[in-house]
Amino acid sequence: MRVFTLALALAACLALVAGDCYMHNPRGSNDRCRETNTNRNNANRLFNSQNNAKGGYCWGPALTYYSGSRLSIEWTAQHGCGANPRMYCNMVIQYMCEDKDADAFHKVRDGTTTDTIPDDSNGPTAMDGNDYEFGMHEPYEWYQACKSRNRNKGLFIADREEEGGLNDGRSDSRFTRQNNNGNRHGYECPEERDYYPYWAPSPWRDVAILTYDKDWCGFYKSESQNKKDRHQCWDTANNEVAPPITKGECEATPGWKWKKVDAWGIPAPACEQAPISRENHLGHGYGVHNNFFNWTLPSDSEESCIKGDNCDCVLRIRYNISTGDLGGNGNRPDKKFIDWKSNAAKSPVYQDDIVKVEGLSFLLAVDTTQYGRTFQDRSHVFHIQNRPKDVPKDSRIFNLNVRGKRVNIVQTYPSTE
Repeated sequence: MRVFTLALALAACLALVAGDCYMHNPRGSNDRCRETNTNRNNANRLFNSQNNAKGGYCWGPALTYYSGSRLSIEWTAQHGCGANPRMYCNMVIQYMCEDKDADAFHKVRDGTTTDTIPDDSNGPTAMDGNDYEFGMHEPYEWYQACKSRNRNKGLFIADREEEGGLNDGRSDSRFTRQNNNGNRHGYECPEERDYYPYWAPSPWRDVAILTYDKDWCGFYKSESQNKKDRHQCWDTANNEVAPPITKGECEATPGWKWKKVDAWGIPAPACEQAPISRENHLGHGYGVHNNFFNWTLPSDSEESCIKGDNCDCVLRIRYNISTGDLGGNGNRPDKKFIDWKSNAAKSPVYQDDIVKVEGLSFLLAVDTTQYGRTFQDRSHVFHIQNRPKDVPKDSRIFNLNVRGKRVNIVQTYPSTE
């Protein structure tokens, strides 16, 4: 099936080693809210970052940027990126915006508590005084669709097909090799988080893909939801997403319809060579600064909520890093060297594998959930509003921001002092 072929192409891009990713401008939250302690309180609050608990910047009053202005997105990635024979890496930058007056099930908000939003209709509507109690990025129905939609069984799961939701029988898109127990992190959908570009409708708009191999830029641009429609199986009787992820399976059931979801209708994402950063050293880029990407914020023609100065947004950066140990076959999507549908016997890596060297047996400390791993960080909510009327649309506006946390390096590690 075509969707499986596409999934194979993406899965190979995401085979990973252990590492962390921290966004420093705009300030990444790493799931923080209003903590007063060194470590974040809850790693499941909004999203699965896979990052060190000390990372991230605490909540503060929302920043406001003018539409069309230039914002430097700055980050550190612990295990390096760019042209490096020891790894294959992509940085995927995305954003989402909603109207400030959106209903409770869609409104993007930071929340006032460090608790995870409940998975029921009371979660999005709970109030703490005049503020919404729980933080929320992806809308409520997005996670409900994630639970309903079958997982893509054409994806690489190494030797873990007997675990959690990856075993025989129906399993939904909450279950991936990296999240084989289906754990919940806010209303994030694990399968969408672990693979790019995602084949089902997503609430995220694409800003840029910084890739180790620019030969894939044409693919990323054409497959981006910015430009390409998505489809999903719709249960018309119950008005909800149905399990099938292919048209044929969907239309085989009366009352289920293969429903088109229009592309965002905005420019294709930028696609560039990923900048080089060193392993360790908190992923510092070569030279005198962290790695960065200059983003021209959307205009009022790209986001309707900007027209009314009523736009709440959040930014996400994902760090997909693949170990070079697998070689070209394990990292090049065009090789398709494994039948992933029966991959346990053919996986190139095995949990705690035993190998023999000159007659001696050695146990390798291998965690196959980490061969194909994604890290991420997200900003707190910020606003985008129309530029002042006396500033021409072709004039460039730069945002000058402050990064770094107060106190000493031990207390701020691995953020910036």
